[in-house]
Amino acid sequence: MSTEYDNKDRMMDEDVKDLKEHVQHLENGPTSTADAEVPYPETLKNMLEAPTREMLQQGYDLVKEDSKLKLGASLKKEWKLVLVCLPYLLSSLGCGFDNGATGITAAMPAYLLYFGGFDPVTHSLSIDSKWVALWGSMTQICIAFGAMVCGWFLERYGPRMTNFGASVFILPAIAVQVLANSPGMLLAGKMLGGLPNGIFVASAANFISEACTQNLRPMMSSLLGFCGLIGVTCGIATGFERIPFVNSDWLSWRLVLAIQWIFPFITVIGLLFVPTSPVFLVKRGRPAEAAKALARLHNLKDESIIRARLAVVQHTVAMEQEATATLGSATFMDLFRNPIDRQRTLLTVGVWTCYNMAGAAFLGSGLYFLQQQGLDVIIATKITLGMLALSGLTNVLVGYCLGRFGRRFCFVYCNAFHCLVLTCLGCLGFAKNKSAGWGVAVVLNFAICTAQLSTGGASFALNAEISSLRLRAKTVSFGFFISYFLAWLTSFVTPYIFQSPGYLGAKTALIYAGLTGLGVVWAYFYIPETNGRTAAEIDILFEQGIPARKWKGTNIAHMMESREE
Repeated sequence: MSTEYDNKDRMMDEDVKDLKEHVQHLENGPTSTADAEVPYPETLKNMLEAPTREMLQQGYDLVKEDSKLKLGASLKKEWKLVLVCLPYLLSSLGCGFDNGATGITAAMPAYLLYFGGFDPVTHSLSIDSKWVALWGSMTQICIAFGAMVCGWFLERYGPRMTNFGASVFILPAIAVQVLANSPGMLLAGKMLGGLPNGIFVASAANFISEACTQNLRPMMSSLLGFCGLIGVTCGIATGFERIPFVNSDWLSWRLVLAIQWIFPFITVIGLLFVPTSPVFLVKRGRPAEAAKALARLHNLKDESIIRARLAVVQHTVAMEQEATATLGSATFMDLFRNPIDRQRTLLTVGVWTCYNMAGAAFLGSGLYFLQQQGLDVIIATKITLGMLALSGLTNVLVGYCLGRFGRRFCFVYCNAFHCLVLTCLGCLGFAKNKSAGWGVAVVLNFAICTAQLSTGGASFALNAEISSLRLRAKTVSFGFFISYFLAWLTSFVTPYIFQSPGYLGAKTALIYAGLTGLGVVWAYFYIPETNGRTAAEIDILFEQGIPARKWKGTNIAHMMESREE
């Protein structure tokens, strides 16, 4: 049986090599019209309204011209494309508002009185650990499921209709939360809301990756995270104004949850007036509609330029179809079938394990946790809002650090600093004076920033980059599943640690500091530096078995030459 697989692998070697050369050509782009011809696969020739070679070359010349523009010039030229992205960014902002609203309502006295009671141990209002754990963990499970099924919807309906459907679906889910009269009913509402929240960011990221130009793609992708952060800030700030209304559910937590209706409602209206992804339309065999979408996205009037832009999209889709025809449709079993793909899959698992070991479940319960520690909820909220400004700056800084210092630097060394911050937070748990509560509030919110700077940004970049071209969709999907599963597990366990029956309080951070320390040691030996590498180069570095610590200084040129020989 092993001989059969070996023979199959040898027969596919040349096809795989050609495919990687095509991929590298697409990533680097032709250097001029006099360059070697852009690959013109048979699948492209057989497409409906197939482009000519001249159209295809003209399209790549336009792509090259776009890549030379500075960000300001790109924004001026593609202002309409930025406007088209706004409904998708708004859905991400709505997800953030949901997180912020969830955090602030859990610390509201009216909310705690309705769903909980007085805890004689902590001498404060609290909710049964069972419900706190279920609300957090089951929401994560539903978000994970939403992200998993999003791929199926994207393939059949495209990002526009997928996001539209999720926006409509979340409206009654919010209603269940607003009208909840028991912890179980609130759990049902949170679970129903988790499904579309898992779809929003995935569908928005899909549209941006397929519709935006090369220059705008990084900025618009980072705006997804930034909008999420703005949403969190808005959610907490809105809830902050409702804290004094202790005797009225409708003027406090129910009103905050009801405000969530604004975001999907505006998103639905916005999506009615924007085109969907041209890539999706070409995949569905609708090139005429794809041409119209490109004209609207890029504000084009010249028919020849529209056709040239369409040719690039058709070529990209054709190359993907050729890869599937050559290598076969990827399955989840392929992630573990051979040693190299298995290594890359296990790296993805390790990345998301480190991400969750950094204490996201604990840090995400910040406001409720601080209220449990006896800190006045208004003071805790003011500190959190102030630190969110620092988080906004950190979010901008993450993109710069990943490009300037690399993924490995952030994942290893910034995570080591995050481990130190968690240790300081845990040690504050041993202090009994009142001022220690202030220290816990500040350090806890600072830890959110350091987590974002370390594993928060690098994990998403590595998740896409360490996977192979053929298995990328499956690897990324599997990685997110692992992440959400671990988020469910930690969200379920953590409340039992910092409140009843564990009552560890801030000392809970020491557990995550230890786990983060283990993650730093693992990452030092296994996380490679993928910054500045093409997909073909990353493939070769994995094939050659280059140790992760040596990737940055490895000259790939001689390897590619010897491989071609």
